[in-house]
Amino acid sequence: MVEQLAIGAVWETLTTNNGHHLSYTKDGRKVITLMEDTENYNLYDWKLPRALKRKNRLEKEFKFGEMAETLVKEFPFIRHVCHLGALPYADRIYPLILVDDQVGLTEVEISDKIQSDRLGKTFIVPIVYKVKDALNEIKTNPRFWEWVVYAGIVLYTDQDLVIPNPEYVTVEMHKAVLERCWKNAHKESRSLLKRIETHLKKDEYKSAISFMIKAIETVQRCAIELKLGYNRQDGRFAKLQQIISLFTDDYQYILYKDTDDETEFVFYNLFDKRYPKPKAKNFKAEKSILETAVKKIEQYLSRTEKLYNQQIAFLEYSLGKFS
Repeated sequence: MVEQLAIGAVWETLTTNNGHHLSYTKDGRKVITLMEDTENYNLYDWKLPRALKRKNRLEKEFKFGEMAETLVKEFPFIRHVCHLGALPYADRIYPLILVDDQVGLTEVEISDKIQSDRLGKTFIVPIVYKVKDALNEIKTNPRFWEWVVYAGIVLYTDQDLVIPNPEYVTVEMHKAVLERCWKNAHKESRSLLKRIETHLKKDEYKSAISFMIKAIETVQRCAIELKLGYNRQDGRFAKLQQIISLFTDDYQYILYKDTDDETEFVFYNLFDKRYPKPKAKNFKAEKSILETAVKKIEQYLSRTEKLYNQQIAFLEYSLGKFS
């Protein structure tokens, strides 16, 4: 939306039932943006663009400046903090954080230390890079970093740190990356689902659970890469699920919809690698629950395919109209 405002787009209609915004630029070009939420927008209040209203409101709610100051004071190795987005109803914010290369912790360990409710009611979901890794990835994965530059708000940066702009990503480049991402994830997920089915038939539950974890995380990473371009492979179920919720709600409910409390608890144990029970020798889950988990993974994969088709449809429209 901000990008369209910047090029002078004028809103013509808005339909929330099919998830599209339709607008025209000043020179008459039509622009369609696929939306995944059903929030109602005030299209006629031009005193302050909605994006700025939201930024001001979130600043009051979350006090980003104070948050960044507190983080840097608590973790002196932080060199850059960039706000990527927030979920006000969940008191959850998403900062991109760059840290010193010399710090003796992995990026996952740093993320775990930062991610807490130590700043009051606000829940921080950090995406952490060491500076060298970030500078390298700006060259190799410009899709994500273009989104960071476009959507991010810098809250803190060392005066000596210079972050270069990523390479411009053409529509053709974007489409090719999405096609490759979905093809690889779909192939891997289908292979894992077949292995799960084989192990369940033999009542080899621990092996089935291991492949379930790999399958669900494969689909999660695919969804995040399709939407945001973020393609790091070191995420775990809970963290990946938190990142997914930054851009869509419906993924959160696939696994737990129409399940009882016991099944939901088992699913949480199955898919969150940090939870020790699936690895314990005495861990047991009924075969029917594991079979239900397979169906949920299938639904998860189907939802991700829908996201892929939405993204490709928009890119193909862009190629046809603006090439």
